[in-house]
Amino acid sequence: MENIFKELKEKIANYKEFLGVNTIEVDSSEVSKIENEIKILKSKIDELTVSMEGKTKIEKMKITLNVSSLESEITLKEMDLEEKKEKAKNDYDKKVKSHNSGLDSVKKDIEDFIINSENKIENNVKSSSNSILLGSDLEEVKNYCKSILDIELKNLKDIVSEEKNLNQKIDTINDEIKELRERRMNLVNEADYWGRKNPTNFWGDWDDDKAEEYREKAEDCGEEVNRCSDIIISKAKNKNLFQNEADKLKIKRETIENKLKVIDEMVNEMIKEVIKEELKKREIMIPSFVPVTKYFNAPDEIEE
Repeated sequence: MENIFKELKEKIANYKEFLGVNTIEVDSSEVSKIENEIKILKSKIDELTVSMEGKTKIEKMKITLNVSSLESEITLKEMDLEEKKEKAKNDYDKKVKSHNSGLDSVKKDIEDFIINSENKIENNVKSSSNSILLGSDLEEVKNYCKSILDIELKNLKDIVSEEKNLNQKIDTINDEIKELRERRMNLVNEADYWGRKNPTNFWGDWDDDKAEEYREKAEDCGEEVNRCSDIIISKAKNKNLFQNEADKLKIKRETIENKLKVIDEMVNEMIKEVIKEELKKREIMIPSFVPVTKYFNAPDEIEE
């Protein structure tokens, strides 16, 4: 972990150094040169204009030609001036864009490094991955975490396994009760059928033998209906017993799960406090552009 803080400090130092060399300026040397040339040409025009006083018509016409030539030259230089200004602006924008791109890259490198380091430290403490060497304080947190989690996770695993077995038994009983209810309904319909069936012979006369046969079949169905009902009641009682056990296990499971959440939050807080102290000890200030993170740039808790 020592290397993490060392590398982070170096990255932040590089960021500050990058900010310090931000001396991008507009290159206006060519623009200034042309502006000066235009100024000189305009001055010449003013001189020629003044010199026209007292001159002959021919001389004035010659001066006018020179002025026109100078004005034309000024127009061309003004066009060139706009081009140079645009070029200077574009060059400046490119330099700014390149600098900002580099700055964004430096910032992202710091952010990614912090997140990756947090993940390494957390995995090492919570899952004993041993991917990095922790300091004594975090090793203590790691041992504390392991001693509690080993017990609670084993208990949770056992309870989840028991819950699964009970739920399978409950599902099996539900399927059996469903089948028994369907069979009972069929038997009720069958008993009703034999009870309503007329015991007559081929000629439509009452047949005592058939009447006895139909009565016995209806009674047999009724007895089977009662037997199905008894089995359903028995299975429902067993289901309730299993369900009560499952409900108790659910409470135990939820208690352990809540306990694990509290332990996880407590370990997170311990890691945060250790890292905060390490940053303070090494005089490392996390830059303001870094968003809130879990440990390195975690907000301080507000006491209520």
